This record gives sequence, structure tokens and C-alpha cells, in this order.
Amino acid sequence: MMKNTVILSALSLLVLATSASAADFHRSRRHAPPPGPMLLADAGPMRGGVPGPAMPGAGPGRLLPLLLRSADLTADQKSQVRKIVESHRPAFRRLFTQLHAAHQALADRLFSEDDLRAGQLAPEVNRIADLRKRLMREGLDVVLEIRRILTSEQRKKVARTRARLEELRREMKEILGEPPPGE
Repeated sequence: MMKNTVILSALSLLVLATSASAADFHRSRRHAPPPGPMLLADAGPMRGGVPGPAMPGAGPGRLLPLLLRSADLTADQKSQVRKIVESHRPAFRRLFTQLHAAHQALADRLFSEDDLRAGQLAPEVNRIADLRKRLMREGLDVVLEIRRILTSEQRKKVARTRARLEELRREMKEILGEPPPGE
């Protein structure tokens, strides 16, 4: 159970980490950002001293700024988080640029006039899978670096806050039921 919680927490941070770079990539090309959470690195408004996300869509990573705020980071820790995120931003931009190109290549093949079989798309699919794996590893590096600056007590606070938020989510689901498809 604890291992699953650690993995889920790491993936949550990964989602946030990768989303900011995606948003930056899309903003730089005058496209709307993809659905999903944005990272701490987003230049958006500050919340609790940690850059806040613009978080459309779903995903467990959207809770990271709130969870970090619950840790009561010191000014030095907030600065360190910003530096960590900034140090990884070029890698995320590079990977998202490559991922965008790989998605475009797949779309070009899928919507061509040619007859296609799934096996013929393997190079494009494998490229996308590889890039996503590299994004995950980069995001995990960010998460682990951020975790290293938190004290044991701060990690406990974050874990308690996350558990409480999950409890509230379950209660809301119980009261409101499942959302309609597409929401």
C-alpha cells in the first residue's frame, strides 16, 4: 500500500512537471495548451509562494501545488523548488517538442491515403512510447529532487493532506455519483 502511494505521488508530480513544459511549448506556437494540469513552473499566479497551476482537466498531479503548500515550505525551500523546476525545463521543452513531432508523424500516416496495418505504424508508436518514458523519468527526477528538500515532518504533512483530499474525493463521488461521460 505504501509503495503504491509513493508511486502515485511520484506520478502526480511527473504529470505536473511535464504539463508546464507542454503548456509552454503550445503557448510558444500560439496553440491552446493540451488538457491536463500545468506544472509549478508555469509562470502563472503564485499560490502559497509556489507557482500555481492553471489546471483544466483531470489528473492526480494537479494537487501538487496544494500538497506542497500544505508542507509549509520555507522561503529557501520555495526558491529551491523553483530552481529544480527551472533546471529541468529545457529537457521538458526538448522532449515535448520531439513528442509533438512524433504525434504529427503518426497523424500524417494515419490520415494518409495509403492502406495501413497496425504493424506499419510501429516505428511511430515506438517513438512516442520512448518519448513518454523519457518524460516520465525526467518528471520522476524532479519529484525526487523536490522530496529531498522536504523534511520528514513536511513529507508526513503532505501525505496526510493527500489522504484527506482522497477521502473528500471519495465522499464527493458517493454523494454526487459518477460524472457524465466526457467530463
